Amino acid sequence: MASSVLYHNADNSIVLIDIPASIETAQQSQLIIASTPALKTPYPSTEPQGDKRVMVLAGISARDQNYHCSVQNSIQESIAHIKTLFIDGQGGSWYRTRQYLIRSDTNTGSSWIGARALPEKSQRSESKSSLSVQANLVPVILSTTELRNNFPSLHQMQDVVVHNPRSHASRICLPDQGAFWIPPNATCIQSTLEAGLEGFMIGSKALSIPKSQAFELILMDPPWTNRSVRRSGSYQTAETQMMDPFNSAVQIARCHLVPHGIVAVWITNRSSIRNIVVETFRAMGLGLFQESIWVKITAEGHPVTQLDGVWRRPYEVCLMFRRGTNVDREPHRQILVAVPDVHSRKPNLKSLLEQHLPPRYEALELFARSMTAGWWSWGDEVLKFQHESQWTEEPDPDFSVVS
Repeated sequence: MASSVLYHNADNSIVLIDIPASIETAQQSQLIIASTPALKTPYPSTEPQGDKRVMVLAGISARDQNYHCSVQNSIQESIAHIKTLFIDGQGGSWYRTRQYLIRSDTNTGSSWIGARALPEKSQRSESKSSLSVQANLVPVILSTTELRNNFPSLHQMQDVVVHNPRSHASRICLPDQGAFWIPPNATCIQSTLEAGLEGFMIGSKALSIPKSQAFELILMDPPWTNRSVRRSGSYQTAETQMMDPFNSAVQIARCHLVPHGIVAVWITNRSSIRNIVVETFRAMGLGLFQESIWVKITAEGHPVTQLDGVWRRPYEVCLMFRRGTNVDREPHRQILVAVPDVHSRKPNLKSLLEQHLPPRYEALELFARSMTAGWWSWGDEVLKFQHESQWTEEPDPDFSVVS
């Protein structure tokens, strides 16, 4: 299986990665994942100009402006480095040819293929009968010998641990929703963190996770909302009174991360979110040792939006924490360059994160929208991209692109 990393420099501070290949490799899959065509040109700019831009910048602190200026300089240097040494120097490409393409709604970024069959976000009934069905929460262990595992309904796997013990992929087959691919030795919980916690505790004990239910890596991509920023304020609205997903994830990390483990968190470009995350994990004794910045580029290697934009920035940040880090030291900066794919799909960082992990480790991904071989994946859309409609053994000639 070809590596998803197309190029990297000596210290891995600059990495060119292919997103569909990163997912296929992380799932140890011989299948081809459905992708959208690579963007050819940047999106039209909607950025403020002239006096409007000056006004927007006036509302951004000098510290934040300096930070983003530094990030943008790193991005420019990294793209130039890749172009010189790999694209021009070795005749490389910014991405791998996407052989199985799906049509996208350019306004919403949603894909139509298989949408009718894909699972919705976790929906649960509060009736007594529904609660009694879920009360057992016994883990679902898939067959060790058979590829197919037949179930009457996806609800049978709601809020409980589902585990594939095979060293090969398994299929969960449903009469009305098709089938879902479960990667080798992978475990999932189709649930919100709050609703799935009891099932997680029961399942982790049943599967005898080593080291007292602890993980060397916890990766999370929280659904950031305004309540995440306001949660420490005195004014409590109905929204702020709801369980903050990030708080739920922090509690899981607090209880289930080994002392030398790593927490990796995808954040937005809002400084308030970054500050909350850094301070939260600092209070747990974890220091920021690396920031991985994913810059989204076109098929020709240009940022998809204006690099110095103030309304829409063409990059996202993943912060990495561990104990023993000097909090006064600037974190190592890694620039990940990748052509974006299906809306909301991020590069799978398994191969890059493993550089910081022991040879044998346990990993847990929270708010997951797909699965990874050997990992635990937990989220109310964890099966979204595992549906059979999102994978093919051979490229469809109607959607293929020939290099």
